[in-house]
Formats: sequence, structure tokens, C-alpha cells
Amino acid sequence: MIRGSETGCCRRSDDNILSPTNAMKKKFAAEFIGTFFLIFVSGSAAIMYAVGIKFDYLTTVLAFSAVLGVCYTLFHKVSGAHFNPAISFGYFMTARISLAEFIIYSISQFLGGVLACVMLRVIFAAKFTNFLPKVYSEILKYDDLSAVAVIAIFEFIFAFLMMCTYLSLDRTSNRKNSGLVMAMSYFVMCSILYAVDGCGLNVIRIFVPALFSQVWTDTIVYIIAVFGGCLCGSICYSLLTENAAG
Repeated sequence: MIRGSETGCCRRSDDNILSPTNAMKKKFAAEFIGTFFLIFVSGSAAIMYAVGIKFDYLTTVLAFSAVLGVCYTLFHKVSGAHFNPAISFGYFMTARISLAEFIIYSISQFLGGVLACVMLRVIFAAKFTNFLPKVYSEILKYDDLSAVAVIAIFEFIFAFLMMCTYLSLDRTSNRKNSGLVMAMSYFVMCSILYAVDGCGLNVIRIFVPALFSQVWTDTIVYIIAVFGGCLCGSICYSLLTENAAG
């Protein structure tokens, strides 16, 4: 059986019955706040880049990665700093968090994303649709793959890599530079993926803007690929580290 570490799991304690409840509230708040900032900052950057408001490609990708690095540093010791239901799903499927935590995490992440998108919609109005990920036509000129295939392949591979990055940093969480490592890793992933399909990678970043815009082009493909990549990444990483430990 694949088992994750015991950290982050919310279990009832006979010594202090209230502590799990307090811990869960803190995790809910951390995931809500972190997801809000992640979606708001990355959404602002993506929209400003799309409409040409003093943002270039490098600055946009840097904004995506920097906000994740900052939020990861702030909240990793509280909740694990997932900010993404697919990451939480990978942790749940390898017994690193409980079912209750997975549900709470997903709800808080969704609500944080909704609040961020409400503000983005108010600020940018009709330009909000530029936040939606999409496959750029230039990519399709150079291969025989459809947009669906491009999304499925790239999102799966990079979601797999992102999941492994999270789990690897968990094993070295005592290092002070873990937030920087996360930011740098995400920067490399985004610098490639944003040029291909707008960099989905986060289920909230994919689903909530689509919900607000009512534009569902390839949304299900993005979501399935990201969930699939995170699930496979968590299982493969667990098997590799379990065997290494043995």
C-alpha cells in the first residue's frame, strides 16, 4: 500500500479535542488566501499581457511563478500550500491527507478562486476572457496534432512534474529556500507551457474563469489532463521513494 507522510493529516486527538478543528480552520484559511492571490495576480498578469498593458511574456511568466513561490513560503507549513484541487487529489490518493481535508481544501480553493475572479471581472470587464487558457495557433502550424491532443500531452506532463516537485519539497521542507525552489520550478514550467496552451496546470485557474465567462472550449480536457498528471505523479513518486526507503 502506498502511504504518504503523516504531516498535514487532520486526526482527532484525545489530548486536545479542539486542536484538529482549529488546525482545519487554519488550513481552510491558508488555502483560501493563497488561492485568491495566486489567481488574482496570475489573472491580472495574463490579462494585461494579452491586451498589451506594459506586460511582456517574461514578466507574465515571472508573475505566475513569483506569486506561487511567495504563497508557498507563507503557507506551506500550515496547509502544504496546494492552492489546486489536483495537487490535493494527488495527496489524498497517496494517503498524505484525509478525505475531509481534501474536501475542505477543494472548497476553500474554489472560493478563493471565485473571489479573485469576481475582482478581476469587475476590474477588467470584457477583457476578463483573456485569462482563459488556450492553445496558440502558432503551435498548431508546426505539427499534425489537434488542440485537444496538445493540451492533453503538455498539461499531463507538466502536472506530473509539478506534483513531483511538491512531494520532493515536502521531504526537504526544513530548507529555507523551498519557496524559491518552487518559484523557479514553476517559472520553468510556465515559460514553456504558457507559450503552448496558456498554462492551465491549476484546476481553479482553468475552471473558475470558464465558469465566469461561460466559455468552455477544451476546459474538460485541461481538467482531466491536470488531474491525471497529478495522480500519476503522486503515485509514481510514492512508489519510487518507498522503494528507495526500503
